[in-house]
Amino acid sequence: MNKKLTLMGIAYMIFTVLFSVGVLATGVTTTDLSLGGAGQPASNPEDDDGPEVISVTGTVIFDTLPGAETKIKVSDITLLSSKYSKDLSLSFSNPVGIENILKNSPGLFVVEVDPSDDTIDGSLPPDNQITIRVMIPANLDAINNLFQPAAFEVGEIIFSEALTPFTSITGKTKITLQRENQLEIQDIDADVDGKKQSIDDGDNIENLKPGDSIEFDVEIENNFDKKSKLEIENVDLGLDCDSNDFDIDDSSVDVGDIQEDDSQIENMRGQIEDDAEDNTIGCDLNVAGEDLNGAKHGDTTDFGLEVDRKNHDIQLKSINANPSSLVCEDTSFQLSVGLINLGTSDEDGIALDVTSKTLGLNQRVISNLELNEDDTSVEIATIAIDPTSIKSGTYAIQLQSFYDNVKLSDTEVIQVENLCTVKDDELETDNGNDDNDGGAQTPLEKLSLDQDVFKSSISKTISIPVQLSNTENSAVEYTLSLVNTDEFAEPASTKSVFLNPGQTSTVFLNLKIREDVADGKYSGTVKLAQAGQTVDTASFAVDVTGSPVAADKGKIGAGLTLGEGSSKVFWIIGDIILIVIAIFFIRLIFMSGKGKDKRKKMADYEAQAKKR
Repeated sequence: MNKKLTLMGIAYMIFTVLFSVGVLATGVTTTDLSLGGAGQPASNPEDDDGPEVISVTGTVIFDTLPGAETKIKVSDITLLSSKYSKDLSLSFSNPVGIENILKNSPGLFVVEVDPSDDTIDGSLPPDNQITIRVMIPANLDAINNLFQPAAFEVGEIIFSEALTPFTSITGKTKITLQRENQLEIQDIDADVDGKKQSIDDGDNIENLKPGDSIEFDVEIENNFDKKSKLEIENVDLGLDCDSNDFDIDDSSVDVGDIQEDDSQIENMRGQIEDDAEDNTIGCDLNVAGEDLNGAKHGDTTDFGLEVDRKNHDIQLKSINANPSSLVCEDTSFQLSVGLINLGTSDEDGIALDVTSKTLGLNQRVISNLELNEDDTSVEIATIAIDPTSIKSGTYAIQLQSFYDNVKLSDTEVIQVENLCTVKDDELETDNGNDDNDGGAQTPLEKLSLDQDVFKSSISKTISIPVQLSNTENSAVEYTLSLVNTDEFAEPASTKSVFLNPGQTSTVFLNLKIREDVADGKYSGTVKLAQAGQTVDTASFAVDVTGSPVAADKGKIGAGLTLGEGSSKVFWIIGDIILIVIAIFFIRLIFMSGKGKDKRKKMADYEAQAKKR
């Protein structure tokens, strides 16, 4: 009995080993299929003019078949995503054509593979491979969860065949599909406090400082052609950054639907935090939506925000005047000025100056203020003024912050309106200038404006007279430029001025008002630089109202026009004509005299010749 049990146990062990070895030794190697690509169109039942079903083909090769005339069955077809269960279809060919193989009918199909024969009738592919046709589903997604074009595994086919009761062969082929993406970010424009730049993938916005505001204009395009009839619905635009140092107003925008072959521009805003670190903030803009067939499309653009914190940076914030409109009874007004230390150094010598030549202001209201890094302070300064001593109108007041009490850091302008009306002959001063001072400047003042409030209209050019003085002991070359005018004027060129010690000169800076600017009051700054360093500034205001002033018609020459003074033009033209006529007759007289002399000499020569 024991011998029988022993023999049965040994037989069982041999059976188990043989079965295990057989399964392991007779596996069949097949190739996976990666079909389609970034430019592959998908099926589209919405397209009445084009093919509603689009398929691609691939070849599966059996590398390690155990013997000749092996028949391999398709034992299972598995869909890896339920999203495509209704749309995905497969078909096999060579040598047996099998149509419409779906998930619900596995195990019924036979593919005859004969490794002993390379071809069938010398015309078909080798017997150890088969061709599979796969439909590109209409709802196949074009992007992954990272908004990037991607391929997706949609299914797998398992081939198997039992060779003996103890052995079988198996092989598995995965099917991966990719289609074209039709929703993209066409263009991104970033506006940093009036300065615009275009952003491409991988770009950085440089030289940002704490407090800077950034506005993005993002153009999103649906690239489907009109015939496709594929609107992309529920489009969302998102902005994501890897740091809290950039505060986004709204990180997600509901764009809505975008028609085929159409685009849409959306706006997003954010601000660099006042306590932002000196670092590069990584950001990405992404967009996504679904077409009418349910396929997901989208795009993403990565860029960086380079925050550059200076060692010393005292910024002016929230400047207010109270009252901002003066009446005759006022004797003073208060300035409320917010200061913030955005530099990387603690400061103990912060100063604030308030100047306005037309108001006769030139005073230091704060000095030796202490502010640590990222600290803020609101300072109140009382400014004495007599509204009855100046003309009514709007006046610009310049505020400048300094570190180490003397080094300029930031400049801002605020406007105050004088409502007090006094007759000109009752004024003690004219725009803050005494008649006896002859326009003389204080010893440290390098530039001044005889006029700091201008009236203009759109497309009009104004000239700003700037008086420069070289207060140094040696000759200096200065550079004059207009800054903080992008909001209302076209860019203006700089001017270089060379002055000897003690020399004063007046330079005119031209400023053209933009065509698209709205009516209102704007301010700008004249900056004086020496060797690249700002040495003085002066502020001015421009009141833009109404349509552009009509250009003079019938201009002749430089500064000469028809209309008033046209008689001068004609007199000048008449003088020129008379001069030309006089020159002609003088030339004629001289030429005729020379002709006579020449004829006389020729006659004398002939007479002498006859005598000979």
